[in-house]
Amino acid sequence: MAAPPPLSSAHVVCRAQPRLAPLKHVTAAVSSFLDYSARWSIESACARAGGADGVSLRLLERIAAHRAAADSQSFRAKRQRDVFHRQWEFTRAAAAAATRGDLAAFKWLVAMFPECRVTVAVEEAAKAGQLHVLQWLLDKSRRRELTVFWGAKELFFAGKHGHLHVAQWLHEHTSPPPTHMFFVTLEEAARNGDLDMVTWLCDVRGEWSPYAAVLAAGGGHLQVLQWLRTNLFSSSSSSISMDDAAAGGHLDVLCWLQDHSGYATHGAMNKAAARGHLEVVQWLHEHRSEGCTSDAMNFAAASGHLDVVQWLHDHRDEGCTTDAMDGAAKHGHLDVVQWLEANRTEGCTERAMDGAAANGHVAVVRWLHDHRTEGCTTAAMDGAARSNHLETVRWLHDNRPEGCSSAAMSLAARNGHLEVVEWLHEHRTEGCTTDGIDLAAAKGHLEVVQWLNTHRTEGCTSGAMDNAAAGGHLDVMRWLHEHRKEGCTTAAMDNAAAGGHLDVVQWLHKNRKEGCTIAAMDRAASGGHFDVVFFLQCERAEGCSAKAFVNATASGELEILKWLFANHRERLGRDRLRIYALGKFYILQWLKMEAGADEREAFMGEVNALAQG
Repeated sequence: MAAPPPLSSAHVVCRAQPRLAPLKHVTAAVSSFLDYSARWSIESACARAGGADGVSLRLLERIAAHRAAADSQSFRAKRQRDVFHRQWEFTRAAAAAATRGDLAAFKWLVAMFPECRVTVAVEEAAKAGQLHVLQWLLDKSRRRELTVFWGAKELFFAGKHGHLHVAQWLHEHTSPPPTHMFFVTLEEAARNGDLDMVTWLCDVRGEWSPYAAVLAAGGGHLQVLQWLRTNLFSSSSSSISMDDAAAGGHLDVLCWLQDHSGYATHGAMNKAAARGHLEVVQWLHEHRSEGCTSDAMNFAAASGHLDVVQWLHDHRDEGCTTDAMDGAAKHGHLDVVQWLEANRTEGCTERAMDGAAANGHVAVVRWLHDHRTEGCTTAAMDGAARSNHLETVRWLHDNRPEGCSSAAMSLAARNGHLEVVEWLHEHRTEGCTTDGIDLAAAKGHLEVVQWLNTHRTEGCTSGAMDNAAAGGHLDVMRWLHEHRKEGCTTAAMDNAAAGGHLDVVQWLHKNRKEGCTIAAMDRAASGGHFDVVFFLQCERAEGCSAKAFVNATASGELEILKWLFANHRERLGRDRLRIYALGKFYILQWLKMEAGADEREAFMGEVNALAQG
């Protein structure tokens, strides 16, 4: 089929040059250069802003035109015809449109994929509070113009995200399932302090969970806590821990729990101290008997809460350990370090300077050097180099004898800190190992890889290309392919497949001979990378193992699982899929209704056995 018509912008450019205006092939070439729609997926187009003014629809139409123009024998065209891949593509795109409330894009998708059913989009619309999308879907499903799956986790998501009007509508017009053991809407509403949602869920939906009160207390939602204890639980209900409320600094909740069967552990004061809630620490000291441990001062010091440290020193006798100064130094709290030095006797360890150096707190490093004798280890310069703190690296080099290890340059290379790598090369003798290029390649730092190749002699291993593939760094892989001889292993394509990097998988297939293993498809299935799975099926012969079925089930990838049943049923092992499918509503429904009778009977027997057990 013909390519889509030239972009308006291409016409404008060519018309500005009278000699070019009549040359249609020039306009087409300019349009091809400017047109990025062929690189967009339908899902990404539905996820972008602009639905209100038709931008999304224009982009979708252009993407569709490019798809229609694809060679019928190409991988792309075969993928577009596959019924499972079409459903997968529709599901993801519809979810994106539903999240944004873009009903126009949703209608376009339904017209483009008329055979597909709506699943996850229902949940996404509920999650985002897009009631008009849900209303349209219900109307279409009642007219039997569209197959829509209701009864998954849409009410749970509406409740979790505070959309009471959506939850009420779902309850009135659909048949939401009762509370699921793994998805308790009441608990999420209590955690969020949404009293209106809590009362509706209890009064109308009949939800109940003793843990809801615990979550309300931990979040500092006193009104919700009081309502739950008054209306949902009897006075003999189990008591509630104060620890999380203390950690959050919720003194009003603590006071109320003190009079209503609350209990605490020493973790309450420890956590309050760590968060700097001095008023809570003082209240616990006066009203509770659990006390604290040395972790209270240790954590407070590490977090820089000097006022809490001082109060604990004056009013408690647990004290601290060397962790206090070590932690304070690591996080750059020089005032705390100095106070501990002047008022406590525990001191510190070499981890103090190591941690301070790694985080670039050169002032703390200098102070420790001048006032303490513990010193540091090579971890100090290694850590500073890793985190790009060149000033600290220089200071340690000039003032300390410990030096560094080869990890300094290797870790700096891994994180792309070329200036640090260059400085270490010029001023230190430790050098690096093959980890230098290997790690830099893994993170996609091509400039560092090139510099190390030019200035160092360690080289790399096949791990460089293997791990670059895992990160989808095709530019690094091409360079290594052209300039190094180590090559890669099957792990390269396996890793790229696991990460969903189709361009890398395709390049490896075309340019390298190592190939892949069955792990490629297995891991692609786990990540929901159907494009990669389909390419491997079309272009390679390794196939998959039984792990692919388990991975797709555990990840909730229904369409990939259905595709595996259709194309690799012989690879299905004896894994008890029910262990991985619990909570995966769409997969459970399909396995019950559409799988073969033998698989269905065995599967549902296992599910029922688990429910009864």
